[in-house]
Amino acid sequence: MDVLNFSKQENMITDTYVQLIDDHIGILKNMIQETKPITGNKDYSYVGDFYGMLTALGIDKKYHYGIMKVNGIESSDDFNTDVTAIDIPSLSYMDSLLEVAKSKLKNKAL
Repeated sequence: MDVLNFSKQENMITDTYVQLIDDHIGILKNMIQETKPITGNKDYSYVGDFYGMLTALGIDKKYHYGIMKVNGIESSDDFNTDVTAIDIPSLSYMDSLLEVAKSKLKNKAL
């Protein structure tokens, strides 16, 4: 498979997934699975890097955008020391949204 076509496909899935997350944000906010406290020096070392904080907490990158939005953060750069805990919504629900995004792309290709 051509790398450029794969990248284009991945970008299309990502755009659809992001839109689905945005469309389902109210549901995700009501499906909090866990709240992770931010402890120690992590709150200072990841200022301006919310995605870095999530990576340090061992959270898969495919969930980063949804978790960021559930926590009311508009951009990874906006992460600051005011955030003392991170709410984690249902990862299985976000997985189902990713599958819908993939399916929508597949249906467009037909």
